[in-house]
Amino acid sequence: MPAWVDCGRPRHPPQCSPRQRKLTCRIDKRQSIILHYAPRVELDGLCAPIRMPIFPKIQLSDETAKPVVSALLEIFSPATELIGWAGDAVRIHRARSALKCFSRTKQIAAEAGLVLKAPPVKFLSQYIENCSLEDETDNELIEWWARMLVDAGIKYESKHVFYANVLKQLGTTEVELLEILVRNCTGNYLLRFVGEAQFVSDFNFPGEGLALSNKFSEILIRQSIKKIRSTFERPGVLILNIFVDDDRSRQWEEFHPDYNDDELASWQILQSLQLVRLDYRRFVTDNVEYRIRIATMTELGAEFYFSCHEIDFDKRSSGEVRFKRTSKKKRAAAKT
Repeated sequence: MPAWVDCGRPRHPPQCSPRQRKLTCRIDKRQSIILHYAPRVELDGLCAPIRMPIFPKIQLSDETAKPVVSALLEIFSPATELIGWAGDAVRIHRARSALKCFSRTKQIAAEAGLVLKAPPVKFLSQYIENCSLEDETDNELIEWWARMLVDAGIKYESKHVFYANVLKQLGTTEVELLEILVRNCTGNYLLRFVGEAQFVSDFNFPGEGLALSNKFSEILIRQSIKKIRSTFERPGVLILNIFVDDDRSRQWEEFHPDYNDDELASWQILQSLQLVRLDYRRFVTDNVEYRIRIATMTELGAEFYFSCHEIDFDKRSSGEVRFKRTSKKKRAAAKT
């Protein structure tokens, strides 16, 4: 039960304990606290008493934080020798990550001759907090954060707040999947078509009238798959895998060279953030069935993507900016 202070004098509810009475009397003697709670308010020349509950403040001291850090380090054994200074190490690490983003932002602006305008605190507070969580050695993500800050410094919009909260949920794998979705399609197209990917998929219905082989042979199946890829793939549209079978249960499956089946969860993360949409299409001939899984970038995903890249990146062509993956090679090396 909270103690009540009214006009500088303590009042004790009937059920108030002796300890609570003592607390309110002690507060009554400290005039600074009574004034802080504004015991009287003047409204149009009238004085009205204020009754305000006094709640205890909860503070975490360094001694309280140490057991938490120790427990965390115990989980990641054998790092227990870091217990004594882990708290300070984390703070330094976070500062370094944010400072590395700022340093790269400054470098980008200087090279392009840009004068950046400070975005609102609503964006900066979340940006600093979120980018400081990144590993300072992850240059790819640091680059995305720096480019986003440049974009916000040039043409800030409220959606940048959303972008900062989206990027913090992405790892290197998800960032690379967005890169291959935009840059590694079949053919050579301007990247600006990424913004139209969802519209084309929804309203143009690519694949209608597509002539696919109704005979199951390696040469004919490969030709049909090539037709499917050239028909569907554009910047922002990628066929992840194609599964083919016939009425005699013969099967064929082909994956995009930048796609692994164990990365489906990462694609689903991008879909949950509404950056990407996963679709399934099915084409049937007399004897052969073709099932394809397609990743399509949404309009929101396209705007988010270009906000984390260089100015006028959408004017480049996919043929000149092919993306080479690094995380895939690192995972393969780790398995061996």
